[in-house]
Amino acid sequence: NIFFSERGPYGWESFPSWASYAVPTSGSGSDIVGAIEIGSSLLVCGKSWATILSGAPSQPRPFDLGPGTGAQSARCLAVHGGVAYVLGDGKLWRVGQDGGYDDQFSQPVHDLLPTQGRVSVVGALSSLLVIDEQNDQVLRFHFPTQSWSIEERDALGVGDQGSDYFVVHQGGSYSKGSAVYGDDVAANTVATTTNATKHSGTILSNVTANPNI
Repeated sequence: NIFFSERGPYGWESFPSWASYAVPTSGSGSDIVGAIEIGSSLLVCGKSWATILSGAPSQPRPFDLGPGTGAQSARCLAVHGGVAYVLGDGKLWRVGQDGGYDDQFSQPVHDLLPTQGRVSVVGALSSLLVIDEQNDQVLRFHFPTQSWSIEERDALGVGDQGSDYFVVHQGGSYSKGSAVYGDDVAANTVATTTNATKHSGTILSNVTANPNI
C-alpha cells in the first residue's frame, strides 16, 4: 500500500488511513521498495514489478509495466528530462510518463550492472551514474552523446553542488570536483574480457579512452 498525505489541522503533513491505496501489480513476492515522480505521474516499484499511477490521488489510474521491471531499492530510481531510470535485478530500465519502457539503451554495459547499486543524475557531468556499492566502479551514461563509459570513482554517492559535483566515498570521506574522467573502458567491453588491472590503486590500465567525452 501507499499512503497519500494531506495538510493536517495544524499545518503539518499527515497520512490518514482513508488515503491509502493498494497498488495493483502482476508481480509477486515484494513490497514497495521505492517510488519517484515522472511529470504528473508516480512510478511505484517493487523488486520484481513496477506500476505507474496517474490522475488524482483519490482515484489513481494504474498502468502495470509487467513483471521483471522492478528496482533493487529506493536508491535505484532517478529522473532526468521526464524519464525515470530504474536499476533492477540485472536490468537498467528507462521509463516514460506514458508507460513506455525499455532496457536496450543499457545493453553495452549489461554484463557490468551491479547487483547492489544505486543510480544518480549529475547535472555537472550531464550524466546518469550507475554506482556499484560494493566496489569503486561507476557506469556513466553521457546524455549529450548517448554513450557509456566505465570509471573508477571510489564513490558511494554522487550529486550536484552548485556548478560542480560532490562525491561521498565508500570510506565515508567527501570530495568535490569538476574534472571529467578520461580513464574510460570502451562501452562495448564485456566484463569477462576486460583484462584490466589497477595501477597504484587509482586508475585502470589496458583501457581505451572514450572519444565522445
